[in-house]
Amino acid sequence: MKSTAKITIRRVLLTGAALVPMSVAHAQTPSKSVSDASTDNMEIVVTAERRETKLQETPIAIEAYSGEALTKRGVLGVAELTSISPSLYIERSSAQGYVFIRGVGNNSVGLGADGSSSVYLDGIYLSRPGSALSELFDIAQVEVLKGPQGTLYGRNATGGAILINTARPELGKTVVKGRVGYGNFDRIRTEATVNLPFGENGALRVSGLYGDDDGYRTNLLTNKGVDDRKVTALRGQLLWDIGGWSARLSGDYMNTRGSLGNSLKLDTTQPAPVVTFFGATVPADPYVDSYDSPNFARVLQWGSSFTFEGQAGPLAVKSVTSFRRTEQNRSIDLDSTAIRFGATEFGDEVSEAFTQDIQLSNAEPSAFEYIVGASYLSDELTSAIRAAVYPFGLVVENGSRNSTTSIAVFGEGKYNFNDNFALVVGGRYSHEKKTQLFNTALPNPVFDRNSWNAFTPKFGIQYQGDNALLYATVTNGFKSGGFNANAVQPPFNEEKIWSYEVGAKTDWFDNRLIANFSAFYYDYKDLQVSQVILPNPVPIIANAGTAKVYGLEVDLIARPTDRLRLTASAAYLHTEYGNLVLGNDEIVGSPLQNVNGNQFARAPKLTLTGGFDYTAPIGDSLLIFSGNANYRSRIYYTAFESPITSQGGYVLLDARIAYQTGPWELSVFGRNLTDKFYKTLVTSSPSFTGTQFLVSEPRTYGVSISYGF
Repeated sequence: MKSTAKITIRRVLLTGAALVPMSVAHAQTPSKSVSDASTDNMEIVVTAERRETKLQETPIAIEAYSGEALTKRGVLGVAELTSISPSLYIERSSAQGYVFIRGVGNNSVGLGADGSSSVYLDGIYLSRPGSALSELFDIAQVEVLKGPQGTLYGRNATGGAILINTARPELGKTVVKGRVGYGNFDRIRTEATVNLPFGENGALRVSGLYGDDDGYRTNLLTNKGVDDRKVTALRGQLLWDIGGWSARLSGDYMNTRGSLGNSLKLDTTQPAPVVTFFGATVPADPYVDSYDSPNFARVLQWGSSFTFEGQAGPLAVKSVTSFRRTEQNRSIDLDSTAIRFGATEFGDEVSEAFTQDIQLSNAEPSAFEYIVGASYLSDELTSAIRAAVYPFGLVVENGSRNSTTSIAVFGEGKYNFNDNFALVVGGRYSHEKKTQLFNTALPNPVFDRNSWNAFTPKFGIQYQGDNALLYATVTNGFKSGGFNANAVQPPFNEEKIWSYEVGAKTDWFDNRLIANFSAFYYDYKDLQVSQVILPNPVPIIANAGTAKVYGLEVDLIARPTDRLRLTASAAYLHTEYGNLVLGNDEIVGSPLQNVNGNQFARAPKLTLTGGFDYTAPIGDSLLIFSGNANYRSRIYYTAFESPITSQGGYVLLDARIAYQTGPWELSVFGRNLTDKFYKTLVTSSPSFTGTQFLVSEPRTYGVSISYGF
């Protein structure tokens, strides 16, 4: 375990330097970002292979969205990517965000467990699930990588990865941007960006965000809003670019707090002891409730990084060093009623992570292209929780400390036999060590340690034609082993997945139509499964069973005219558990049940999305119409395929109208225009908390005015 002194030194050095650029003056003229221009030309550039390549020439299933495209579709946070990415599902639960890509996601939770799909910010791995709930502002591009990314991204990317690329400082430009928006539920969101050049070789960029709303539900006991959210964020970047080498120093801060995703509603049509024995009543209106204990969640995250890159002869060199601290705090009314029955009085978690990545690649085009590198992660985590069941005088306090050290080396090579055929071979070797100190609230806590090694290879072949890229890949991924931070039990091992995929990326009619296809099959082993077997209410995590996944995806982008742009995507997904026996806590007594053949949780069989942008000139100004539709078939929230813990298929409609004149824009927007009600999470434990669910956001609408975007 790394010493506190070493971590403190890293934190002071990186943070102290990163905060230097965070005081700015003012500037003048706006500019259009490179990513927006490339999207207009349908020549999208991505960083999925850890260097810039054209989307249509990258043999991976990817979805890429510019910052402008995200704004048009009302995507203001990472979790909202679910509405436009058909293979992506992000679940908001308390202070956590659980990411599922192609049905592969978090089967176990807690301090000692990791996610199955990774989130990266400017190439930096964000280790805690709360980061998946981050707001998006001053963004260049977001990429969703589908399928195991075991070679280039390594640990905990068995489902895929989300890459968030912020807008870099711009040399030689003075830029000022700002946006203010107001909507129903007293929702306010303001953004501002300033870019200042320093001579010919330096630039400073500072961006900020403030958001606030009163919540779209009401607590009758307090007459205050529920599912509210407040966010304050700041990012500063300082760039030096000299002689083909660049150095970028960054610092960021984000504080998100409120009860959004933290206030479950009790389903009184299902058994619940708090209703049966204590006579609790629950308002029938899903947007009205009565909580006697506070529902609150906060995620405070900040970090600093230093990126150094350039060319040394035939080599392109890149180094990324970072430190991040993430704090999570939450309290929950466990019974979701006015009865003083049960509550999580506090649940706190702190992560301090240091990462170092180095990569080398060929700087000039050649028949043999390669990238090699090494990654290091040190993550120190602590947690504390206090829960109470008041009628029985039961109070549970627990604490845990977890230390993770991960070291990996990787390489990937591509040999071009000619202008058409190429072969890709890669691999990554990872070594992980974890230690845990469990139940630190007791005089004699339990100490344990373990380590895991994994080799994740990749093989691929591709054919590049005049207007089509055809590819086939075989890849391997793994999700790290770990500890159960809620119970004393042996460590569980890593998950492993083999992926077999074929795809085609095609463009037609002088790039006016892009049609991309992919088909895949997963062989999934050693699933990490979390289950509750009553009378013990504490979840147990174990490796159990196998599973298989296969599916088909289609992505279309069309520009029939210069004024109209159309998008459409479809994803069919078949998921199936193998011979897996779990304790079903949806039934009193938690009987064991074999879920063989059942559909994965959070894995709808069919997802469809479609959107359009139409630009109409009005003199020297523009009127822009945008719309988006999203359909998801039935989704189950447990492995038991119970209709009680599921949500039927539904359609959501969003729209936006914007008037642009010069650097100014005035827009009117609406989300969930049909005011569709649906459940975003369902849990069931009839012996304790009953059946509870999170309530979807109703129709929202508002206006915004911006300058320079």
